[in-house]
Amino acid sequence: MISLPSGDHVGPDSTPRVRVNRRAPPPLALTGQLHSATDPGTGVAGTVGLVAKAWGTQVTLDLSKVHGPAECELVAVSRTGERRVVMGWLVTAPGDGVPGHPAHLVIRGGTSIPRSDLSRVDVDVVNGRTLVSIPV
Repeated sequence: MISLPSGDHVGPDSTPRVRVNRRAPPPLALTGQLHSATDPGTGVAGTVGLVAKAWGTQVTLDLSKVHGPAECELVAVSRTGERRVVMGWLVTAPGDGVPGHPAHLVIRGGTSIPRSDLSRVDVDVVNGRTLVSIPV
């Protein structure tokens, strides 16, 4: 077997053998202006990080105490009541940030609504109720 300067190895059959880096990507971090809320009825807790961008607002969500299965959306709401879906996802059983699956859901998306025009962000069940509303 021959070692190449790149760290790759060539075996007797001349097939390159490549080292695979199996490190997990770093977790998403909440950045920008942070706002949090917990809904007293559902118990769902959320924190959003908002960053103003030329194209609108970058939104990072940290969500916990949400039980699955459920299909959810994060909805940005402007000061005039305009609603824009930022992102959608599936919550599998048992859920996120709950016994049996303590890890929070952390996801990032964006909205065309400028940061200065945002009033709140809602985590909604698709075609259902609001799980938590976070004033911003």
